Order: sequence, then C-alpha cells, then structure tokens
Amino acid sequence: MVAHELDRLGRSFADLAGFVEDFRENGIGIDLVNQPIGTVGEDDWLAEMMLNMMMVFADAERNMICSHVQESIDAAIADGKRVGRPPFGYTVEDGFLQQIPSKYVRAQTFIREVRKGREKRAPDAFFDIPASKIRSILAQAEANYDVTFDNDQWQIDRAKVDAGAKVLPPFSIHGARQTASARQSK
Repeated sequence: MVAHELDRLGRSFADLAGFVEDFRENGIGIDLVNQPIGTVGEDDWLAEMMLNMMMVFADAERNMICSHVQESIDAAIADGKRVGRPPFGYTVEDGFLQQIPSKYVRAQTFIREVRKGREKRAPDAFFDIPASKIRSILAQAEANYDVTFDNDQWQIDRAKVDAGAKVLPPFSIHGARQTASARQSK
C-alpha cells in the first residue's frame, strides 16, 4: 500500500491500527512517500516500531488540531460571533450575521405563502430558494425571519386545501414580487 502520509490511511489511532493489522494479516506492506517509514523491504521489528510511533504521533496531532479548532469556536461564540453557515438571506461579516435584504424578504414571503397551506416545495421556484434550504427556513422562521410558522397547523391547512375545503388564490411571480416590494418600502 502506497500513501503520501500515514494520516491518509485513517482518522484516528484506532482506524490506523485496524488498517495496519489488516495489512499485516494479508501480507501487504506499507510505503509512505512523504515519511521515512514503511514495511516494504525493511527489518520488520524496526519498521513496526516506527510505524506504531508514527500512528501515535498522527493521533496526537489530530487531537491537537481538533482541540485548537474547538477553542477557536468557543472564543468566537464567547465574542458573540456566528459560527457555521449563515441561514438563507444572511451573510457573515466580521463574524456577525448581516441580512441580505432581497433574500431575506423572499424568505419571509415564502414562509407566509406556505403558511396559507401551499405545498412547501411549490413556491420555492418562484422565490428562487434552493430546495435544500426549505426545511431550515421553515424550522427557524420566527428566529431568523420574524414570521411564525407552525408545521402542525400547516398540515391541517394543507389537508383542507387537498380536500377542497380551502381554496388558495393563484400564485404568481408578479404578485409575489409586488408583495415583497410593498413590504420593503414600509
């Protein structure tokens, strides 16, 4: 088995040890291109010792990296900064969420349209909202967009629409954009 470095073979000491053991059982040698160790054409005991030491160092390095990343995340949170991807309609500047007005209003209008009982995926094309964002937009409707959304109530309204007990006005791109423009100007 040829690899650039030992850490390319596994994510933890247990992974590496498992791979090395599987290779040993099957008579497969290991040759690391960027590290001066391997089990091909060398004394077995010396190669094994070096390999085991490198596995321990690789695991320690990974743990240190994880620790440093977590410390940075904790420091950012303590400073009130945003960590992770921003919600639809927002961007992150200097660690703080900033609204993107056009997308933010589109998300609000989308939520309002879905609240009426429309299918969740039907209006997303009108608002140019990726399907992958629908669930998170609706789940965080009140926190991120100041619009309440109750999924249980939506299911009731959707059932009424499907049964014909509730009729929704036709949905148009023009009407949605007019509504969004009117709200922006207020």
